[in-house]
Amino acid sequence: MINSTIKDYRVSNVYYMLCYAFKKDKLLSIDDSKVGLETYDNFYDLFAVILSVLSNKIVKKGLIKSYILVSDETSIIKGRINVNDTLKKFIYLNKKLICEFDEYSSNNYLNQIIKSTMFSLITSGKVKPEYKKFLKKSYLYFQDIENMDISRIRWKSIKYNRNNKSYKRIINLCYMIVNGLIPNNNEDSLDLYDISYNEMMNKLFESFVREYYKKHYPQLNATSRRMEWKVDTGYMVEFIPNMLTDITLTYKDKEMIIDTKYYGKIFNNRNIDGEERKTLHRDNWNQINAYVLNSAYKSDKTVSGMLLYAKTDEEISPDINTSVMGNRIYVKTLDLTKSFDSIKEKLNKIADSFMNKEE
Repeated sequence: MINSTIKDYRVSNVYYMLCYAFKKDKLLSIDDSKVGLETYDNFYDLFAVILSVLSNKIVKKGLIKSYILVSDETSIIKGRINVNDTLKKFIYLNKKLICEFDEYSSNNYLNQIIKSTMFSLITSGKVKPEYKKFLKKSYLYFQDIENMDISRIRWKSIKYNRNNKSYKRIINLCYMIVNGLIPNNNEDSLDLYDISYNEMMNKLFESFVREYYKKHYPQLNATSRRMEWKVDTGYMVEFIPNMLTDITLTYKDKEMIIDTKYYGKIFNNRNIDGEERKTLHRDNWNQINAYVLNSAYKSDKTVSGMLLYAKTDEEISPDINTSVMGNRIYVKTLDLTKSFDSIKEKLNKIADSFMNKEE
């Protein structure tokens, strides 16, 4: 847990990152939260209020409904009779049958995820009473929805369509809460740099940087681009995996590929010639070089690459500017524990340097 007695910008910075990732200037307005952003000193309080606000928004639009299979004891035939269960329970002696039928209901999977995530925060003991009130009010609108075991949520099975696409933001937030905040294995607390949290934050970090440049530097055409490998015709080349860049910036005759990384540690300790040295992760370095060299081979633009790490507690932060086969490669860090103004200044400096003469 974050020490609330120390000014720590991580909480508010995660909020700002979510605003960019969700493509919203503000997730919380004064009317929504009744409190200022500076009052949140831990992630539980912040996410509790955001979850409450987003759930209220979907309630106002109307909870989505879908057809779900219901099994019920009834004296009136509805849908299909479940003969086996009816015989097993001997309810036919009371002139009743077990029937299965489709019911158009709001008690569906997505609404169950939202309600169960709210319940987990309400009962976690980590949310302050004043913020818990927001959740409890929102929770009342889900009284007809069943709770579920959040550890059994099949996140990868969730599909969005035009009817439920408005749920994407809140389900993504529920994923962050369940995988990053709710303790597992009966643990009393959760380290900020837990593996599952890193995976989640890595995607948020990537989305934030990309959306930041889209909003503030539209001339850079920030996008995630499919990497088309330059390969000669060969046997079974269709099995070569496709890769997506995290962020590709283009400006006039320049192109920069940015690979964002959110890890607990930036460096590996390796024994080289009998001496222990710190090195960047080999896979990260090889990946950005492969992207740059492949793109430069096919393009008439000047291509450069950057590994952009979220700064960790390590004493050394890489600041590398080098050239590999004529292409500039940079390694930079972004300190998410600093004020958001400091983060913006660093991102602006990267963009301005790219548009002007690169060092």
